[in-house]
Amino acid sequence: MAETEAYHARFELPALRAGLGQPQAIERAARMADEWNPLLDGALMAAYRRQQELAWTEHQVEHIETALEEAGCSPDRSGFRPWCSWTWWGTPG
Repeated sequence: MAETEAYHARFELPALRAGLGQPQAIERAARMADEWNPLLDGALMAAYRRQQELAWTEHQVEHIETALEEAGCSPDRSGFRPWCSWTWWGTPG
């Protein structure tokens, strides 16, 4: 729905306001939209990839947090993290 409204506002309305008839406005809007499609596709893929990166990073952080909890390094209620024998490469020290 939002894409249709954007197409109408960005491509069809300017052509109609310029005095073109409905058939000519639709034809002109279609040509103009074809030029924008590669840009829109690139923006959509960039947004998707960023969301994918965020999901993968969150997944990795969950693994790290689980390893810390299993090593006894989870924070107490005050947020204090006690020292533990867990090292940065993931094996007990």
